[in-house]
Amino acid sequence: MNDSTEISYDNFIVQIASGKIYKDKSFSTTLEFLTNLIKGIIHHVDLTLVDPLIQGYDPSEAAIDVENLGKLDFNSMVDAIVNSTSKITIFTSGTTGQPKKVTHSLSNLIREVRTSTRHRGAIWGYAYNPTHMAGLQVLFQALLNGNTLVDLFGKSKSSVISMLENHTVTHLSATPTFYRLLLPLNRPNTSLKSVSLGGEKSDTLLIENLKTSFPNAKINNIYASTEAGTLFSADGEYFYVKSHLLEKVRFRKSELEIHASLLGSGMADQEWYATGDLVEWKDDDKKYFKFVSRKNEMVNVGGNKVNPHDIETQLKSIERVIDCLVYGVPNPILGNMICADIVVKDSSIDEFTIKKILRNNLENYQIPRKINIVDELKTTRTGKLKRK
Repeated sequence: MNDSTEISYDNFIVQIASGKIYKDKSFSTTLEFLTNLIKGIIHHVDLTLVDPLIQGYDPSEAAIDVENLGKLDFNSMVDAIVNSTSKITIFTSGTTGQPKKVTHSLSNLIREVRTSTRHRGAIWGYAYNPTHMAGLQVLFQALLNGNTLVDLFGKSKSSVISMLENHTVTHLSATPTFYRLLLPLNRPNTSLKSVSLGGEKSDTLLIENLKTSFPNAKINNIYASTEAGTLFSADGEYFYVKSHLLEKVRFRKSELEIHASLLGSGMADQEWYATGDLVEWKDDDKKYFKFVSRKNEMVNVGGNKVNPHDIETQLKSIERVIDCLVYGVPNPILGNMICADIVVKDSSIDEFTIKKILRNNLENYQIPRKINIVDELKTTRTGKLKRK
């Protein structure tokens, strides 16, 4: 493949009917991965997608050796993908232990893809890891509508901002952590029409910042998982259960459970699968709710259940705090004590000042006992904040 930023139809079928994929030399392996993925799907090959950073798995599992696609027109390619019998195996993020394999039929992966003439002109920013669920869903949304893809995965803030402007990106989907690292912009981006975020709990402050930075964009909050794919969406913090899912999801002791029929194979040995996501109802009759936390992220401090996200919300509201991570550390007296890693704009704010501000809105047991001022927060390969 050549080194130009535009890849022709003959080299990569995401070009489909005038679309292009933009790349940097450093992303040639991503390009090759996507090319072979679509080749495999069209040829009904069962595929295992392996992130090179997953420990204990051989990346050669992901190798695909099939004949060239030849020349397909757009409609023929879409038909070939929609009717493919391929099964795709991906891995959970491994945030709670060793990554687990999940196998999906292609029909399950594309069930929420929206295709129509109004979607044809979209230019997508491709910010997700291509071996994970979110990356696949953005790929198929763009692919089945003949859209352009602009590869942003792993790029620096300055590069992402430049590419969004230079390629007039209209649609962008990424994790809340991605957006927190991206903002603030030097000036508002007016070309984006749709901004989606998912994979982590969002918050009102971030959504408001997104509205300011992308004034012409509709903000969508997406709930999706490796186990089930996309399930819910929202234009703020509160999600709505669609009518066709009313019998497929339920909530037990504030935890979201998903019916086995929505899951990839190998994930459920009983009828209902507990996701580990805790929710809070806004309207039980209308099925509006918001996500509170992951069940395993709650911290027990002297018998009090502490939600790290509540403390992070307060920290992010403090002027000169850019981002933060709150977590528990074992303590022989309290069981756990709250700690925080914080990224600040400059040295004008310190630990003492931060604690003083927090005391206005938090209980004493919620105040971080130790605050670390850090240069950056670690993220996972999937673009999420790496929680301890």
